[in-house]
Amino acid sequence: MMTFHRIITMCLVTVLLMQYVADFVVHGQAPEGSFVGGKGGDPPSNKAKGVYSFVGAGTNNEAYNYTFVGAGQNNLANGELSFVGAGYGNAAYGSQSAVVSGTGNGAFGNYSFIGNGIGNQADGVGSSVVSGYSNSAGGRGSFIGGGNLNEAEGIDSAITSGQNNKANGDFSVVSGGSGNTASGMTSVVIGGSNNEASGSNSISMGSNATAKNDHSLVINLAEDGSSSESTDDGQFLVKSKVYTIQIGSEKATINEDNIKLFKDFLESPLPSPSKSTKKSTKKSKGRRNGNRNLDYVENNPLSSKIVELHKQIFDLEQSNNKQIEQQHKSIEELYKRNEELHRMMIGFIDQRQPQGKDKADN
Repeated sequence: MMTFHRIITMCLVTVLLMQYVADFVVHGQAPEGSFVGGKGGDPPSNKAKGVYSFVGAGTNNEAYNYTFVGAGQNNLANGELSFVGAGYGNAAYGSQSAVVSGTGNGAFGNYSFIGNGIGNQADGVGSSVVSGYSNSAGGRGSFIGGGNLNEAEGIDSAITSGQNNKANGDFSVVSGGSGNTASGMTSVVIGGSNNEASGSNSISMGSNATAKNDHSLVINLAEDGSSSESTDDGQFLVKSKVYTIQIGSEKATINEDNIKLFKDFLESPLPSPSKSTKKSTKKSKGRRNGNRNLDYVENNPLSSKIVELHKQIFDLEQSNNKQIEQQHKSIEELYKRNEELHRMMIGFIDQRQPQGKDKADN
């Protein structure tokens, strides 16, 4: 009797175990430490195919070895130790890659990351796309903060935001704007539109500004849509309607009314240097064809004399002003004295006139 009951009990336990294992298989979960939290429909569509894989909920999600899919639909965690939090149609292919949420995002590079958005790709090793849509971070360690249709292909390149921007140079940066390209190594485009920094260590900003030479900086603030482009290495080029220099409280403005005068001054011939200055002026690299280039004037010993003369002229003007002021005071004082004398003379005459008349009568 006891034997019969034991047999029945063992059969029931066996049936239950078979049903339990079958239920795991139906859910798509392998028994080696993997887990599927929800069936994902009928028939079940979620699958935890790898060891220690996890699918929490949603439908048509797949998790392979040591991967995690939290929820959502049509998500795939294929890279080892990869992660997909939720969303729709997201894929984490790279080892230790992650897609938090969004739609149609792909983290293909190892250690790559996508936070959110639509249709973003992180292909480079250690690359990141935080948000936006249709952005591509292809360079190793590249970064895109947001925006749309941006491409960061250079090593450790970065695009903070904007649209249709490209950071192709290694260690290049585009801070925002639209249609900008930083293709030179360690080049920077500071916002704006349709700017390009193709020279090494070059910078461009504004609109339609091209810094194609190494170590050049081009700023184009023109309002008519015209372009501005560097021509020499190390050049600092600014195109604007008005250019103002301020040191302390003093300002100097260059505009379309005086730019020609300023240009003529720089290009006008310098006076012949004295014998004592010929030797030093020959060493000046800034002198070109004997013109007044700023770097030449700065290094020219005559410049200190010019500054001293200006100071002397200023002191003389101050002294003359004081003398003129003193003269004005003296003139005013003499005028007052003259008026007093005039008044006294008139009074004296008035007193003398009656006495003369009396004598005439006698």
